Amino acid sequence: MIDNQGLEILNEITFKDERSISKLKNNFKLSRRQITYAIDKINENLTENKQIKIDSDDLILSRATEEYLQNYLMELQLFDDVYYSKENRQLMIIFLITCSYDYLSLNHLIIMLQASKSTVLNDLKEIKKELSKKNLQIKYSRLSGYRLSGSEENIRFFIMREVINFLHQDNGEKFVRQFIEKYLNVNYEKFETTVLLASKKYNIDFFENSLKEFSFCFILLNERFKHESIKPNHINNVINHQAEEFQFSKEICNYFQINNNNVNYVTAWVLGLSVGNIEKDTQDRLVIKQIVQGIVYRFESLAGIRFLTRDSFVKRLYEHFRPSYYRILYHLPIVNPLTFKIKKEYTEMYSLVKEVVLPLQSLFGRELPEDEIAFLTVHFAVATFEEPEEQVKKSRCLVLCPNGIGTSLILLKELEALFPTIGFETDDFRQTTKLDKFDIIFSTTVTPKIVGTSTPFIIVNPIMTTKEKFELISRVYNLLYEDLLIDPSLRDFLMVVKKYVTGEQYKKIESELFYESNKNSSNLVIKERGDYPVLSEITTTDLIQLNVEATNWEEAIRKATKVLVNENKASPSYIDGMIRIAKETGPYIVITKNVALPHARPEDGAKEVAISIATLKKPIRFGNLDNDPVKYIIGLSAIDNQTHLTAMSELAELLEQEKFYEALDNAKDPQEIMKYIKNFESRDYHE
Repeated sequence: MIDNQGLEILNEITFKDERSISKLKNNFKLSRRQITYAIDKINENLTENKQIKIDSDDLILSRATEEYLQNYLMELQLFDDVYYSKENRQLMIIFLITCSYDYLSLNHLIIMLQASKSTVLNDLKEIKKELSKKNLQIKYSRLSGYRLSGSEENIRFFIMREVINFLHQDNGEKFVRQFIEKYLNVNYEKFETTVLLASKKYNIDFFENSLKEFSFCFILLNERFKHESIKPNHINNVINHQAEEFQFSKEICNYFQINNNNVNYVTAWVLGLSVGNIEKDTQDRLVIKQIVQGIVYRFESLAGIRFLTRDSFVKRLYEHFRPSYYRILYHLPIVNPLTFKIKKEYTEMYSLVKEVVLPLQSLFGRELPEDEIAFLTVHFAVATFEEPEEQVKKSRCLVLCPNGIGTSLILLKELEALFPTIGFETDDFRQTTKLDKFDIIFSTTVTPKIVGTSTPFIIVNPIMTTKEKFELISRVYNLLYEDLLIDPSLRDFLMVVKKYVTGEQYKKIESELFYESNKNSSNLVIKERGDYPVLSEITTTDLIQLNVEATNWEEAIRKATKVLVNENKASPSYIDGMIRIAKETGPYIVITKNVALPHARPEDGAKEVAISIATLKKPIRFGNLDNDPVKYIIGLSAIDNQTHLTAMSELAELLEQEKFYEALDNAKDPQEIMKYIKNFESRDYHE
């Protein structure tokens, strides 16, 4: 039998295409001997013609072996093999104590977990320590056994978040499914089918992941719903009992004979998981649409971007923001497994979006979670991509992504930019697309739908680093074309190398050579986000004016930004575009207290990316009730939707500092402003 660690290593080899022992050593913090031992143990469970072969640092798998192992892992009975791990065992204890209202003693836990008394006691000790950080406690009484103590709202939030986090892990779904069927005696398939049918009946649109999250969490919490309720003041009383979400929730509650006390809570939960539809005439549509439009206008003003297809973007953003609105309002958990990577790869965009949504804190009475901001960042990142040139598509590929609209769109845009001659289609796992008509399938996760198909599939990260992009290009061109995009002189060299190395070694050499020969090439535009100019690089003392005199907002903009024309950063028509857009959007160009940020579209006459800074001798009202009067005007010349984002992210940070305004007010000449900006950058980037 393959142990838990062996299964994890096998998963890396089989689904993540990791065939290097050195990388496996680093990934699992093991020695080479431990890795090779694990592979030997795996091979003991395989037939002779399905063995994993070791060749120096490389692992060799035939295509037949790869397909066999994929199916083996997908069909694995998880409880028989890996549920004894410490992490899984502790999760089971939490589930048992929280989700069951049967009497649970220490002996019950020992028998259920098939573990020793000392093991269970140690697990309980560690769990109690972690729960205390969340204001929750495990208590024991002779009458009721072990019980979780704390506010009901916090307990539900905690369980939902634990389940959602676990579902994102390898084999997490199988583990939770086995648990509820073995210990709660609930048929998961039957319940999920009920949820799916009810969602169609009441027009509730779930993504696959959200539907699974809801189904698993509901089963685990159904006993709590029967015995516990959240006080009415915790749930907004504007829940519409005629709404489809309420009728859906009522029907699902009836499945477990849950009384009406919790239907409002479940309705709020469903609103936080289901896709918003701006076309549906719901009670909340006008309010949420206005919030979304405000977010878009504020982003445009703060980021110096104008969306040509704003209406379609508002519609797409509404789909995501409506559930976000209810999650934040009702304090429901959200897990975005890509948050860390989004913050790293889209640093400037994340910072801008975080600044954009600041005014929403007063609406919700709390800060927006990082995971929510990261989801919004993805949508804005997608919207700033330039449209690719129309080209003849020679191959057809499918993109699968169950995580949501934003994630699938950004992956699609990344792939279209990398492979302009490939035609891509998307599938969100709910459709019944025939897979054999595609040349390659790109997926963010492994599912039974793609395992075993004759079409080659590649598991990709939705947010890719530059190195990952080059490796992906290498792999795709290996599958689609005979040659990689490598200099012909190197191709001859590779033909010689090929005679003296294994197939796996040749692929690694070819891929690495491709990366090294193209990473600095202008033919492959894969630019690291964050390589854009900082603020001090696109503004100069010649672009800074102090104590500008004006009598109205239009004159103030023209005088404050005329230096962009004088310094040949923009044409006069660009300034006209600023005025036109200011009239269209009105007060949204006043981005924060006393600060206006006029800008126009690149095609209005931008020549170079640049930022002008001006202080007004006398403040002027622009018509923004919250942020008037304007004392500072920052003009932006934007040549595209991206080059200026690093500088704008930096500017957003400066505009939060009182000392920056003091510098603007007290400066005797522009050089003092430039000195302040450079000092800020020096601290920000080098300390």
